[in-house]
Amino acid sequence: MMKKILNDKLEMDQDTEAFLNRWSRKKHQSVKQDQDKEQLATESELKSEPPDLPDLDDLNETSDYSDFFHPDVDKELRKLALRKMFNLPDSQILDGLNEYDEDYTSFIPRGNIVTEEMKRILALAVENEKQEIERTLDPESVSNKESDNEDLQNSDNDN
Repeated sequence: MMKKILNDKLEMDQDTEAFLNRWSRKKHQSVKQDQDKEQLATESELKSEPPDLPDLDDLNETSDYSDFFHPDVDKELRKLALRKMFNLPDSQILDGLNEYDEDYTSFIPRGNIVTEEMKRILALAVENEKQEIERTLDPESVSNKESDNEDLQNSDNDN
């Protein structure tokens, strides 16, 4: 019985070892292939010459701008070409999905709709305006009203 358990364990260890060796070998192969691809890509970039670029003034909607993305093209020239491309009318079309596309500084009049809250605020403003006018016209009556209010409060406190 003990011998059978040891044999089973030995076979399992061999299977596990075979699996790990196979996995390690495949991993090293894929890493090597990736490195080879990167090396070929960098060699092809080094061997390629910069393309003949069109004049910036001749660029329009149908022009091919991909030549300006070559690694040997000057960054300033690439920037000017992109600026030219994005300033074309075809690039200025809004898709309508942006929340802030519209001009929200001017509002469309909604007619003569006056809500109850607007009426209440207007009445408060009118009342405040009346009180302000009374204070400016007759400061003595305001002080008399204040003293009357104080007398009423004192009499209420006494009771």
